[in-house]
Amino acid sequence: SFYKAMAADGCLLNGSNYYDAWSSAARERFYSFSKAAHFAIGVESLWLDATEPENFPNRDQRCAGPSGSGNADFNSYSLQTTRAIADGLRRDFGDSQGRRVFSLTRSAFAGQQRTGATLWSGDISGAWDALRRQVAA
Repeated sequence: SFYKAMAADGCLLNGSNYYDAWSSAARERFYSFSKAAHFAIGVESLWLDATEPENFPNRDQRCAGPSGSGNADFNSYSLQTTRAIADGLRRDFGDSQGRRVFSLTRSAFAGQQRTGATLWSGDISGAWDALRRQVAA
């Protein structure tokens, strides 16, 4: 399973359920699962929901991210996650899905547009009025 493989490879943050998005090896592992499950069968883009750690047990504490601060590092988690997908697609599917990478995510960080990620505002109702208010924002 995804979790068991990530745990066995040391790709999880501090024993949590979140992978270490700042590790190139962990990003590659994350992408390889996405590739096998989606891109290898022709899926062209992903809805990368929940690309930010929620309820991380080490909030306000030291962590394994680049700065060592969970609060500071988690802001860029979405950037690193969308980077994993974009880098892999551009490398492995440059003439198809990787030619124009697109992912939908509910969190973003400065520079994330380089990864082909589009931000959405999170959980909203499926009513036309809700969509109208989102587009106007």
